[in-house]
Amino acid sequence: MEKFILLEDDLLLAPDFYSYMQQTSEILHTDPSVLAVSAYSIFGAPHTARDLTRLNRVTSLPACGWMVTRDFLQEILPMWPPAYVSTAWDYWFWTDMVRQGRDIIVPEVPRTAHAGRYGTHTSGLAAMMRDARKPISTDPLARVDISGVQKEAYEKGLLEELSQAVFIDLENPLNLPHRLSRLQNGTAAVVGVQMSDIQDAEAFKILAQVLGVWHKDNRDHHLGLWRLPYHGVILFIIGVPYSSYSKYMKHTDQILEPRPDLKLRLEAEEARSDVVTFQAHTYEDYKSIMDLNVA
Repeated sequence: MEKFILLEDDLLLAPDFYSYMQQTSEILHTDPSVLAVSAYSIFGAPHTARDLTRLNRVTSLPACGWMVTRDFLQEILPMWPPAYVSTAWDYWFWTDMVRQGRDIIVPEVPRTAHAGRYGTHTSGLAAMMRDARKPISTDPLARVDISGVQKEAYEKGLLEELSQAVFIDLENPLNLPHRLSRLQNGTAAVVGVQMSDIQDAEAFKILAQVLGVWHKDNRDHHLGLWRLPYHGVILFIIGVPYSSYSKYMKHTDQILEPRPDLKLRLEAEEARSDVVTFQAHTYEDYKSIMDLNVA
């Protein structure tokens, strides 16, 4: 047995879950820059999950059903957080000490759904309602494009799309959904958010909340770039200056910064909507919790 699928006990599996894992399993052996294949997409929403064939390469943590090789487990198990580190092993997975520059493959349309009402990071009715709205594949014969997710091919595809994208300034980010709705289906658009390093998430979280997608952290980017289908438009979000794709931001004075007025307004809206409490951990937390001294 050379590959393992890890599942939580409160997951619902799509009809093509095992087919999806079988189709993507080859990537784990042919591409050493891939850490794991995940069946879940944190940004999958009714208005963003459209293409069953689409796979993305992301810097992230695996969630809600994922697959790794035996070799990776043998590599990682000796470093697993000890028993007294009682929560957030998944965020530990996100740290450089585990990833070592490797990517995770995620589908645009999730192949699992979270059915539990309580969890380590979220709990309550709002969490259940949010998960209930998440899309999931319903086609048992769905196929995915594994050729397009090979590292060079994937980045070439991103560059081709970016070269044709229209720039949208974010002077008024709250108006972005309306501006995107005026673009023709299939149009690629690009916006910029402030992102000084991989942990700088504040500007992205503001924009993600405006777009109605996951906004508790900045996972699932590729070298500081997010590719997000938004209704009929392909929206690229570039973290400036961190992202290697920042050169496509010709107007860097028009990127979104984490303005206090926007944060307060969106926090008030979130409080009214009874969004669940969410707790995340950073690499620095683990260095403290586990008394690590890792270069």
